[in-house]
Amino acid sequence: MVLTGGEGRRIGGLKPLVDVGGSRLVDAALSALEPCRSVRLVGGDATELGALGIEVIPDRWPGEGPLGGIATALAATAGDVMVVACDLPAVDRDTLERIALAGDLPGVDVAVGSTDRRQPLLARWNASSCGRVLEAMASGQRSPTDVLAGLEVAEVPVEAEVAVDVDDDHDLALWRRAHGRDDGVASRIEPMAVRDVTVEDLESALAAGATLIDVREPAEYAEARIEGSTLIPLSTVPDNVERFRSDSTVYVMCRSGGRSLAACEFVASLGLDVVNVEGGIMAWISSGRPVASGDS
Repeated sequence: MVLTGGEGRRIGGLKPLVDVGGSRLVDAALSALEPCRSVRLVGGDATELGALGIEVIPDRWPGEGPLGGIATALAATAGDVMVVACDLPAVDRDTLERIALAGDLPGVDVAVGSTDRRQPLLARWNASSCGRVLEAMASGQRSPTDVLAGLEVAEVPVEAEVAVDVDDDHDLALWRRAHGRDDGVASRIEPMAVRDVTVEDLESALAAGATLIDVREPAEYAEARIEGSTLIPLSTVPDNVERFRSDSTVYVMCRSGGRSLAACEFVASLGLDVVNVEGGIMAWISSGRPVASGDS
C-alpha cells in the first residue's frame, strides 16, 4: 500500500505526481513494491491518480493523517501490509525486502525501517497490529510512532537517504539540486565516474593531511565519526559545494558508501576532485580503527 493522501498544498500539486527530475515522486515506491502480490494506493484524488493505472482505496479517515491511511490499508486487506509513503524518492526494493523479511519473525506486529528514529511509513504492518491501530484511531490518537509503542516491533536499520521525504517545495528543490537539477527545468547532470578508495587508503591520506567530508545525518555523525572529519549532510551538499574545493583530493564517506557516492557524483560533475570511501564508516569500524562520538 502506498499512502497517497493529502492535498499537497505545500508542494504545489498532487504530491504523488510531482516531478522530481524526470520521474514522478511516487515512482520510486511503485518500483520498490513490484514484488508484492498486489499494489494499491490509499487516499488522494482517484481521478487524478487514475493516470497511474493502480486501484485507489478511499481513505476512511481523510484529513486525519498517515495513521488513518495505515488503518485503511489494514482494514481493506485483513492481512499483512507493506506500507510506504508516496514521498520517499530514494526508497528501493532491497530495503523493502529486508523489512518484509523482518516482519516474518515470530510475534512481530510491525517491522519498521529505522534511521536515527523509527520510520512507520516505511514498514510492514502485520494483521496482528490492526486491532491496536483501529483502537488508536477511535480514541483520537494520530501518531503512527506512538502506536508502535503498544506493539511488538522489529527495527530494521536503513540508510538515512532512503527515508528522506519530499514534503514541500523546499524539500523538492533540495532533492532536485542534490540529484542533478537546480530547478524543475534544467537538464539532468549525468553521473560522473567516481573512484572508490578503501579505509586503508583513507587512513594513509588522513595521516598526510587530507580532507574528509561525512555526508550522513547529524545523529549518525554524533554516534560514531572519524576524528577531524567535516559533517555536510547529503541534502545540504548543493549549498556547500565550495567546502569540497581543495588543492588535493577530498575524501567523502557515509554509513556504507551509497550516499557518499551520490555526493561525489554531484560534486565531481562540477569539476572537483573527490573520491568515495568504499564501505563508509561501517568498514572503518569493522577494521578496528578508532572513532569519536558525541556532539562536535
